Amino acid sequence: MFRDRVISDRIAFQYGTMTPEAAVSDFIAYLDNIRQELLDAGEDPSEHLLTVALDGENWMFMSEFQHQDNARPFMHEWYSRLASHPTIVTTTPSEFLSTNPDLPAIETIGTGSWIDGTLRTWAGEPEESLGWQRLVEARQALVAFEEDNPNHPGLDKAWESLYIAEGSDWFWGMV
Repeated sequence: MFRDRVISDRIAFQYGTMTPEAAVSDFIAYLDNIRQELLDAGEDPSEHLLTVALDGENWMFMSEFQHQDNARPFMHEWYSRLASHPTIVTTTPSEFLSTNPDLPAIETIGTGSWIDGTLRTWAGEPEESLGWQRLVEARQALVAFEEDNPNHPGLDKAWESLYIAEGSDWFWGMV
């Protein structure tokens, strides 16, 4: 499951200048094209997941949609058309994986940012280096705590909090 940058960027940066109907039509056409490419390649589209992942600060509220009832017309059009589309299925990653249990596992994921595959946007300045060092220390402390307390009721919440911090959006205010 990886972010489709093209469609995510269209939502974040382009659709706000279009009517809700035109933006949703473009979105659906993009998905229909991907489906057709999969079929042409002999693939089963139901075994593929397209992820739309948006940065909160980049979403269409930074666009003209923010002046249109907080993008409600777009959202209504989007959800209505997705729900009624004959081949698009909305799902969560967990639901998708539970219905496709035979997909190969990804054993490793390279380190890098969605921006350009490196970490240079998120590293290099003294404050950023200190932040990352503190994050490494937090992870090491949590791993050690879990080894000593494997049944602690707060572990799930602690890991969730660490994963959120590792998402690096908290650095955005520093750049």
